[in-house]
Amino acid sequence: MTIEFQLDEKDYLTNFLFFASKDKSIKQKRIRSFFIILIICLVFFFLYSPDLGQSKFYLIGFYLLILISFPFYSKWQYKRNYQKLIKNKFQNKLNQNLTLDIDVQKIFMNDEDQTEVKLMTNQLYQIHEIAHHFLFKIKSGESIVVPKNAIKNISEFESLLKKIAKINQIDFTKELNWKW
Repeated sequence: MTIEFQLDEKDYLTNFLFFASKDKSIKQKRIRSFFIILIICLVFFFLYSPDLGQSKFYLIGFYLLILISFPFYSKWQYKRNYQKLIKNKFQNKLNQNLTLDIDVQKIFMNDEDQTEVKLMTNQLYQIHEIAHHFLFKIKSGESIVVPKNAIKNISEFESLLKKIAKINQIDFTKELNWKW
């Protein structure tokens, strides 16, 4: 099956954010950061609250606001960092015409610059379907993004991917409601 498409900044960003949301070390880093903020708030509260009297309730409210808003800030920060990375590292690859030729045994991909990628399907580690993309994780750590709007027959493509997953004992997951 041959698919022609272009990847924009949003496609690359979705790819990075999806795999970041699944990465255990990134989850642990975010949790650790949250607890560090919590400890800092508690230390400042116990150091300064005896001197504040009634104002300590405002301080508690302020610290609660910080703790509640931290997960949103953390998500925003990761998204911003990945956007910077994409602008710096993938600027030349944005909006290029790409061709993906995939069958049960191999994946062949090339772009306008005549860069070619040849990959045996047994080198795939995971296949994910999310709302607007198919994402392939390769054992080397790299990934391939295929936007669904470029695929003419999604059900045929999906059945091909399931066949590849079954033959190569690869995880095929559907997360159509995934959001960053």
